[in-house]
Amino acid sequence: MSHGDKLTKIPKGFKVVASSKNCPNATIVNNEGTIYGVQFHPELRSTVMRPHPIFVNFVKAAMKYRSSK
Repeated sequence: MSHGDKLTKIPKGFKVVASSKNCPNATIVNNEGTIYGVQFHPELRSTVMRPHPIFVNFVKAAMKYRSSK
């Protein structure tokens, strides 16, 4: 989180569960523990020809979820 990007206000119904010197709201979770938000920047090492594995896995999971509906 060295870019200066950061979440300055968390949504209602969420709490901070992880922070760092540069990012006071690095990880948040809703009160039910079912939705998490994590700040990170995988796009810094991702290109169209070599996408970051997290993007690939996200797309695969989304496609699998959609096909199950």
